[in-house]
Amino acid sequence: AVQIVDAIERIFLWLDGFGVDVILFIDDWQRAPSETQAFFSLAAREKLRGRCKVIFAERRRTGEKGLSHSKDEVIVVGPLNGNDRTMLLEPALGNNGAGRAIAEWLGASASGLPFDLLEAARAFEERGAIVSDGNGWKIDAERAALIDREDIVQTLVGRMQKLPQPVRKIGIALALWGDTVELRQIAKALDSSSENIAAAAEALRDFGIVLIADGIASFRHDRLKSALLDSAAQQDVAALADMMSERILNGGMQRPVA
Repeated sequence: AVQIVDAIERIFLWLDGFGVDVILFIDDWQRAPSETQAFFSLAAREKLRGRCKVIFAERRRTGEKGLSHSKDEVIVVGPLNGNDRTMLLEPALGNNGAGRAIAEWLGASASGLPFDLLEAARAFEERGAIVSDGNGWKIDAERAALIDREDIVQTLVGRMQKLPQPVRKIGIALALWGDTVELRQIAKALDSSSENIAAAAEALRDFGIVLIADGIASFRHDRLKSALLDSAAQQDVAALADMMSERILNGGMQRPVA
């Protein structure tokens, strides 16, 4: 731990040497183990004398206490309010009133996070939980009750499990590799053709899971990546990871960047 903190301090000094402001953004800090708190203290000290600024983003549940330091500048970003939710969902669903109906039905029971709201709206459409009666949109309460308003994780996992099995397997391989994946490397790791990998990646793109540019796939959100990994039995995911690792070690492939 001492060596890691020392290395981080050297990085701060190196960044400061550029003579320009550098912002280091660390997301999901609430997931960090307790041993990393020394990093937070170091960052708080270094930012007082250098031009490298560190932003720690963490998601707190009600009643939880986050990180604190006497020199912190804390910005609290709350969930979207009713009007903002409607403004987010309306264009996503075609500006025809469906977004407003879903936003009103979800109310304050939903998380209020943009990603969760959009995924909830997608679930409403996929399950036929919102219908038009000719005069407007209404919610099918029985079908809507199957959608968890507060936690969209299981909805996401269920969505991944509906993917065609070959597409889901390649999606899991992408998720095992990282947030951003070069498709030709996945083809080598799975001993598959580039055309097969590209077709699966395009299917994942059409399902709204990844973006593709210049032969590189990137996940639209880390929770989509996590949902893919949770969509299969863990022993199957581990077996796929072992196979890919063997290909990397024995085939001379470039290892993924952590």
